[in-house]
Amino acid sequence: ATPPPPPPRPVLNTLSGFRRVGNWILAGIKDNLSDGAVLEAAPDGALRFVVVINKPTELREYTLPATGEPALAAVYPLTNFVDTEGVALLRGRAVVLSEERSGALVEVTLPAVSSGGGVIDRAGASKVHQTGYGDPSGGVEGVTYSPEEDAFYFLKEKAPSLVLRMDRQPPNAKRTLATVTSVGDVAGISHVPGAGPGTDGDRLLVISDKSKQVLLMRPDGTLVGPPLALSVPSKSKPEGISILPLDAGPVCFLTFSEPAILQKYCGPE
Repeated sequence: ATPPPPPPRPVLNTLSGFRRVGNWILAGIKDNLSDGAVLEAAPDGALRFVVVINKPTELREYTLPATGEPALAAVYPLTNFVDTEGVALLRGRAVVLSEERSGALVEVTLPAVSSGGGVIDRAGASKVHQTGYGDPSGGVEGVTYSPEEDAFYFLKEKAPSLVLRMDRQPPNAKRTLATVTSVGDVAGISHVPGAGPGTDGDRLLVISDKSKQVLLMRPDGTLVGPPLALSVPSKSKPEGISILPLDAGPVCFLTFSEPAILQKYCGPE
């Protein structure tokens, strides 16, 4: 007999009922935790994720057991990169980094985790995509990737705050989805795949450091429901967000805040 098809992925229509279920300080980071991306999730709930720091410019890979503390697995110093503010998973161990000042989205592959780390030089990037939104236009902050569309969603931080989409393949067509005025800035973004064909059920999670809130958006940029206020210290700055794989159980995401705070939020069961 053929196994039953998996249940359709839920469409995320509200952040109501989401609450903080985890709060950690990432060891070894003094400040400038800028973003993070979940690389994989094990059936037992253990996670592997990577974070980007913009000073010193580096990636750090951690594991997070289902219960317990995050543990450092590898450090990857970044050379010849400029002001790395965002990171997102492409596939496997390939990630995309956003450079705030240059406005570029840079694709690199992490060395095998067994390496324990190693330098990643920008010259070895597999692809560099110019968004046209570097200085002085306000700079590119967060980035996320939609594999179904083979497209990036990315943020211009402020003056005005923009949510934008760009095809990964040439000619890299791009469009502005939304001008965000409800919060003072936009810092991080994560793509939430939805059920069914097309992108109607897809969602975007956008985090704001000035307001310390998470916004839920449709892929066309319209807001869905009220924002979620984050439980972070007053002096911290929420900078990044990454959805956990939606295989089963409640919808959860990680947030990354300066100086070095990792949090996990989950919706109702």
